[in-house]
Amino acid sequence: MKKIIVMSLALTSLLAVNAQEETSTFKVKAVNLQLGVTNGSSVVSNLSDFQKLAPDSEFKEADIAGFRTQNSYFGSSGPGFSMNLVIAKAEGSKLSYLNPEFRFGVSYHQADLVYLGYTKRNESRVDTLTSSKTGEQTFTDSINTQDYSLAYS
Repeated sequence: MKKIIVMSLALTSLLAVNAQEETSTFKVKAVNLQLGVTNGSSVVSNLSDFQKLAPDSEFKEADIAGFRTQNSYFGSSGPGFSMNLVIAKAEGSKLSYLNPEFRFGVSYHQADLVYLGYTKRNESRVDTLTSSKTGEQTFTDSINTQDYSLAYS
């Protein structure tokens, strides 16, 4: 991300230098800046896909025994940034009739190639309270939820 910021500042300074030079044979024809989030997914992934991409992972199949899969995908999702610059010959220049353009762009998109989510919910009855007047019962339960999230970015 630091490289992108440095590159953006360098491109911005080029624009400032170009703006000060009135006799330049080149001009900035267009600048495009995009910020956003990309989201796309395809087939549902599994732990074996994750382990192929991250063979040193210590997470094993036994760690998710009794868990159910939730929000697992194979695709891409994350923040994105793109900056594009079009430089052309200035009008009145000797080669302006050829209309050549130089296009330059920098893009960055974070992608979670594999994301796996596993969850397990354990419920147990802890106590039963019975009213001495009405005989109505109130149950006291304990709910314990465990979640694992794995992502290969």
